[in-house]
Amino acid sequence: MKVKKNPQQLVGIIALVLGSCFLAVAITVFILWIRLTDNFVFSVLSMVFGINAAVWLILGACFYLYAKGVIAKGERLKYEGICYVAESVRIRPNYLMRIGGFATVSAECIYRNTEGKTCLVMSKSFLLDCIYPHFNSKNSFSANIYVSRSNPRDYFVDVYSTAENIQVDYDYRK
Repeated sequence: MKVKKNPQQLVGIIALVLGSCFLAVAITVFILWIRLTDNFVFSVLSMVFGINAAVWLILGACFYLYAKGVIAKGERLKYEGICYVAESVRIRPNYLMRIGGFATVSAECIYRNTEGKTCLVMSKSFLLDCIYPHFNSKNSFSANIYVSRSNPRDYFVDVYSTAENIQVDYDYRK
């Protein structure tokens, strides 16, 4: 299976690495404080780096676990749900999150369900460079939408796969 670039997972990994570095510094300063018991500065530094490490580790774990939950939901819906091919309508930039100079965006897509109704859905945030090969001449792309059979509000937009691999009986995009 191809590794997917999930921005929340990348932020989580970066925060976990940063928190681990602060934790290593806190442990080193704490060991120095134990060796030099009469120095108050080392105790304060140890507490500051320890609290900083705890904050980064908690944030990193939250982002990473959220991203794993999104991936698990997508895998569950791929197995249990109904697959539709959707066309992107608009790409909305997420100005709050940029990773390595790349913009994170969300895609609004439309698809027709089995009842013939047109549905509008929005994807989770993803890195824009991942879907550039899938753009067509209208500056849009096709994505696979996996919808739960029992709850149509429970869906997953798979922007990382190409819709050309799916065999369809009817093309509802026309």
